[in-house]
Amino acid sequence: MEETVNITINNWSEDLLQELSEFTISIWKEKRPELQVERLVNWFKNLDLKYSPIALIAKVKKEIIGWIFFVQMTATEAEINPWALNGHPIVIKEYEDRFLVSKSLIAEAIEYSKTKGINRTELSFRDNSNEMKICYEDLGLCLIEQNCHMRQELLNETEYIKQFNEYEIIPISQIDKNEFFQCFLKTFRASKDLWLTDKTDVEMQNYFNEVILADDFPLIESASIGVLSNNQLIAFSIVRESHGENNGQLWIMGVDSNYRRKGIGREIIHYIKSILIQEGYKSTSLNVNLANIPALNLYLSEGYEEVWIQTSYTWKLKK
Repeated sequence: MEETVNITINNWSEDLLQELSEFTISIWKEKRPELQVERLVNWFKNLDLKYSPIALIAKVKKEIIGWIFFVQMTATEAEINPWALNGHPIVIKEYEDRFLVSKSLIAEAIEYSKTKGINRTELSFRDNSNEMKICYEDLGLCLIEQNCHMRQELLNETEYIKQFNEYEIIPISQIDKNEFFQCFLKTFRASKDLWLTDKTDVEMQNYFNEVILADDFPLIESASIGVLSNNQLIAFSIVRESHGENNGQLWIMGVDSNYRRKGIGREIIHYIKSILIQEGYKSTSLNVNLANIPALNLYLSEGYEEVWIQTSYTWKLKK
């Protein structure tokens, strides 16, 4: 007789946090022996989330066999097991039907998304598990991007030229938010970044307001700039303190399609590096979609090196 798997939707709480952290560490103890329960508990506690998360938990005879952390990121988008949880459902590997449990958890998350008016639910991971990819595709999730995290150490003796002779540079904080959004929208509608071009205008607006402008990580104001031509915003950068100590992460950079191939992107990178060195940062990093070949080639030519590649699958509400 097959065991009955029950899946429940649970509001996030202090007790649940502890129980699920202990369960997760027990699953990861071979691959990540250095990770302790207390560290994971603290990671959960330090999350600054706009929307209250939930836990979808699979049990057999009241014993947890798997779970996923469901986080609503914007008014219309959500993520499954984001960031340190690496996307995949966390299921006891010895459980015979663990792939079926994983599929059931994600299917339940999709149904929950529908009830909450969420149009898009994503999961991202850094490994190359073909079994799990097949599992996601069976559920109607589509491969949406492969994102490369790149990094470069900053050397004090390296000089970067800050020119912008033809353009005006002002702090991004002085740009009108609507003008900034319109430049952002135009820039990425013309880009090779499928993860953004696939979004509707409403989703782009929500992402801009709730992720791009979010203050979860400190803004490095001196490196976050708007580039103007005849008082019109034609390029921008946002740089934040994240992805490691003394590191400046290029959160996002864009150049209006009418001004590409003029070296503006490279000038922005040089400007950012010179500021970061001046202010004592030791490294800089960024994420780039592997499908965006021009941007990838630019970063490689500027000395950034690949650290890891993250694959993302997305469920979208069919209209």
